[in-house]
Amino acid sequence: MLEPQKQPDLFIIRGDSASINFSMAGTDLTGATVYFTAKSEIDNAVDDSAAAITKETTSHTNPTAGETVIELTPEDTNVAPGIYYYDIQVKTAGGRVTSIPTRKLRVWADVTRRYS
Repeated sequence: MLEPQKQPDLFIIRGDSASINFSMAGTDLTGATVYFTAKSEIDNAVDDSAAAITKETTSHTNPTAGETVIELTPEDTNVAPGIYYYDIQVKTAGGRVTSIPTRKLRVWADVTRRYS
C-alpha cells in the first residue's frame, strides 16, 4: 500500500466554500466523472459510507486538457476539524478508472459560525 505524504497539502476551513483545481495531463475528461473523497481513516470498505466529504463533478473547465474544478459547499466542509485522507478518482467516458495516490487534508476550525 502506498503511504500518504506526511504533511497535508490541502487546507479547508470548516463550513467554508472551497475550490479544488485538479488536472490529469493526458486524460480527456469529456464525459468523465471526477470523484473527491475524504475520510478520517483509510479503510477497506467496499463503499464510501464512512466518508466525511464526498463530491463528484461531470462539468469540467477544460476537459480535453484534463482540467476540472471540484467545488465544495459550506455543507460539504461542515465536518469536524482535523486531518483527513483524500483521493481523487477519474472515471472516463470509456470506463477507465484512474486515481491519484492518497493525500492528506486538514480541516481547520472556524471562529465565525454565523453567515448573516
